[in-house]
Formats: sequence, C-alpha cells, structure tokens
Amino acid sequence: MYKKSIIICGQAGQGIQTVCFILAKAIARSGYYVFAWQDFQSRIRGGESSSRLILSDEPVRSLPGEYDILASLNKTNTEMYLPLLKKDGIALAENETDKKFLSIPFQKFAMDIGENKIYTNAAAIGSIWGIVGLPIEKIEEVLKNEFTKKSENVANKNIAVAKYSYDWVQKNCSSCVQKIKIINDKPKMVMTGNEAISLGAIAADCRFMAAYPMTPSTGIITYLSETAHETGILTEQAEDEIASINMAIGASYAGVRSFTATSGGGFSLMVEGLALAAMTETPLVVVLGQRPGPATGLPTRTEQAELNFALNAAHGEFPRFIFAPSNPVEAFNLIIKAFELSQKYRVPAIVLTDQYLADSYWTVDDFDVNNIKINDYFTKPEEIKGEFKKYALTDDGISPRLKPGESEHLVVDDSDEHDQYGHITESSIIRKLMVEKRWKKYCLMVDEMRVIVPNDINESDVVLVSWGSNYGVTLKSAEILTSKGIKTVIINYSEIWPLKVPAVLLNRGRKFKIIVIENNFNGQFANLLEKEGVKIDNKILKYNGMPFTEDEITILISEKYGKR
Repeated sequence: MYKKSIIICGQAGQGIQTVCFILAKAIARSGYYVFAWQDFQSRIRGGESSSRLILSDEPVRSLPGEYDILASLNKTNTEMYLPLLKKDGIALAENETDKKFLSIPFQKFAMDIGENKIYTNAAAIGSIWGIVGLPIEKIEEVLKNEFTKKSENVANKNIAVAKYSYDWVQKNCSSCVQKIKIINDKPKMVMTGNEAISLGAIAADCRFMAAYPMTPSTGIITYLSETAHETGILTEQAEDEIASINMAIGASYAGVRSFTATSGGGFSLMVEGLALAAMTETPLVVVLGQRPGPATGLPTRTEQAELNFALNAAHGEFPRFIFAPSNPVEAFNLIIKAFELSQKYRVPAIVLTDQYLADSYWTVDDFDVNNIKINDYFTKPEEIKGEFKKYALTDDGISPRLKPGESEHLVVDDSDEHDQYGHITESSIIRKLMVEKRWKKYCLMVDEMRVIVPNDINESDVVLVSWGSNYGVTLKSAEILTSKGIKTVIINYSEIWPLKVPAVLLNRGRKFKIIVIENNFNGQFANLLEKEGVKIDNKILKYNGMPFTEDEITILISEKYGKR
C-alpha cells in the first residue's frame, strides 16, 4: 500500500483551501484515492488555516495522527503544526535555516515567475507535488481547467510558477523525492459531502430548494444554483431560515419535491415550520449540518451534538426519520431515501451531516444510478369517491394525497388539529384519533430502517459503535486494533431514527465490549442505545471541534483492553 499524508497550513486569505483543492483534483486524475479535510477559522483573513490531505492507492476515509509532509506559508502556523510531522517527515517553509526544513522561497518564485505574490500558493502546489513525485502534467491540467475561467494569462502564470517550484524541489532535494507513477485507471471523482447531497437531491427528482446561507450547509444551495441551468431545479435564497422552511413546505404542499438545508442556529428558527409540516402531513426534507454550539459556537469546525435536537425539535409529538450519512456515496443514497420515505409516509425527514462530511474532499468511484426508483405517492383523482378526506383514518395511518387544484376535489388544510376532511376541530375524540393516526405510521417506519451487523461479531473482543461521519475513522481503528491482537468490529449507524437495535447488542451474556464513538459531550447516541436496553461498556467522546484521528481511538482502547 502506498500512502502519503500532507498538511498545508497558513492564514486565511493565503489560498490554503485552493492548494488543497488543486492537489486533490490532480491526485484523483492520477488514478489515486484522496481524502482531504479543511480546518479553518471563521475569519476572512488571518487566523490559523490548514488542509490535511491523504493520497493513497487504496480508499481513504480518515485522518492519521502524524503526517509525511508539512508545507507552511506562515511562520506562526509552522510552529503550531510542526508537532504533527513524523520524525522522518519533510517540512517545507520559507526562510527557514533549521536543517529539519527544506527552505523554499515561495514568494520569490511567485514574484520572479508570476510577477505577483498572489501566486505564492501556486509555488506551494508545485513544491508539494515535487515531493510527492508524480508527473507535473496533472497539476498543469487542473490549473488550466480551474483558472482559465478567470483568464488564460492567470492560468498560464499559475502553471509557470507551479512548474518552476516543482523543478526546483526535484533539483535541490532529490533525496526528498519519491517517484511514483500515474495509475493506469480511470480518473476518480472528487467531491465534498455537500456536493454529493446535491447530486442525490437531483437524482431524487427534487424540483425546489430554499435556504438561507449557514456554514456548513451553504455549499448545497450554491452547487444547486450553479447547476440549475442543467437540472431545472429552482433555488431560492430566502431572507431567513423561517422563510426558507415555509417555502419548502409550500412547494411540497403544491406537489413538488422540495427541501431546505441549514445548521443548528438556523434549525432553531425552523422548528415551528417543522411542526407545521408534521401537522399537515406535508413531506419535507431538512439537511441539518452540525457544528459546535450553542449559539454561534465554532461555526467552521465539526461536531455531532445535534442528534437530540433533531430528535426532539418542534412542539408536540410526531414521527420523523433521521439519517446521518457517513460518506458521499451514502449521502447520495440517503438523501434519495429521505425524499422517498418522506413522500411515502408524509412525515419530515432530517438528514444530519457535519462540517467533517460536508466540507471534506472525498474520492468517489461511482454512484449506482441504475437502481434508483422514484415512486409517485399521489392518489389518482379518479380513485377518490365522494368528498376528499386528506386525513382519512386508515389502518396504517397513511391517507390519500392529492395536488391542490389538479382536480375537482377540494384539498383543505390548517395548522390546527383537524378532522378527516382537514377542517379545524377541537373535539377531544377526533384529537385522540388523529394523534393515533399519525403514530400508526411509526411501526412501518421502523421496518424501513437498516443497520448492518458483522457476521463475526460474537467472536470479537470489541465492538465499536459509531454514527454518521465517524464511520471511516472507526473502520480504520478497528483494522489497527485487530492487527494488534484486539479483535475489533464496527457497527456504524447511518439510518438513525426510528432506531433499530440488533438483538445481539441486547444479549447480556455477550463477551465483547461495546464502545461508542461520538463527537459530543454527553454521548447522545449511546444514551439512545441505553434507553433501548443496550449495555454500553465505554464511550470515547470528543467535542473540541476537531474530528477523531485513528491513533486517538486505538491508543485509548489498546490501553484499556489490550492483551496482557
């Protein structure tokens, strides 16, 4: 296995994310897998900013604890990130006299070749690529594609600076360079979790999205707006989150698949609208991008602390679906499932992401689009005999649905409790029937949920239970622990609610230990499992805004459960 890990660091405004994006695209076009996470402060300029990027000939889904290459565009950041460099790693920095650094005059290259210090990040791109040892042609190709839209002159200067820096590294540090070849394989797709969700919404036949920008979900409406001329999806940047959820509900009520996306602060404003969708049994999908709170918290960092919020948001009691995809392929598939089940059961579906999933670059081989089936859950008008009962009491709680204005039938709705026809009522008898009608759906909803249990779970020493984006690091940790003699398997929940608990986890006679991995303080998912009767042996929790690394989990478990 070939694997190279890289940190690019500097300050906001120095183009650190651009460096990462260009490298990630070039790696994928060279046939390799790439994973990259963005770590930046909530500032336009200044403050620490870094990108962590892993190149491998096998799929990568998680971050290591140490790195092979550190490229720094700012001395303050150099000192901060140097402890993450491996002992035999290579540090690239400007004006460094210490022997552990390869001193590279990034700005001089930018001024001499590009005639502007704005091309300093192009110099960093070339030098990193020179250390990696792949041919420069892929970098030139990506730079041309990305910057020609600004101007051909800008693209050519970026290419010239990157090539000069690449050649300089290869000439002045030949011992640093490990030559590797382009893999004879088709180029792989590189995308963020937000882009995968957007593509899934397109595949689900979504026709409308309304949102108010809020990190880390803004990329969804941005992508859908940029591609609207190809897809025909209508996007609307509403004046606030209250308006955006109500627009999505209105579009759905009229018969169009629609959704909204936000983060915790915005979702706080949406909860009354969520209850409106529940009361009117209007299908609604909400993407909730988690980040550290409360209030503004750390707006550009990651956390999984909004599970309880999603589960209990809005007043009153009503069933809902909650999904938490672990990677872009699951994000694509689960947003489609969210749309389908929301339409089928006429309940809200919430898709939980987080900054780690939403903003990271992931390698995607392909999406399975051949098995996508979009169902029509509307009732045909000719099947309605007599006056239309939108809230007809049925055995499964699912009532017929018509598009308002498309037939002679009158469709009546109100946010108050209502009778079968949709008219307001204060009858305690009807109230009881309507509450029970809405909850009848729940038993069927449970059957829609899926959780994968390893076949060899009973032979394991440790079962790591994670949810959402922690799948990748948990999977890698399990591999490392097993190689150390602690047989470890994982169960990762991506389909969260209604909660399905495998019987094997409820077995009090089991020999394996159950350890839950979460990015929050209280162990929110672990608590849900415990309420269902699962005995949790340990929780590994992280809530400083940073994602887990492989060594964090493996060291803690090795110390506690290692073979003696």
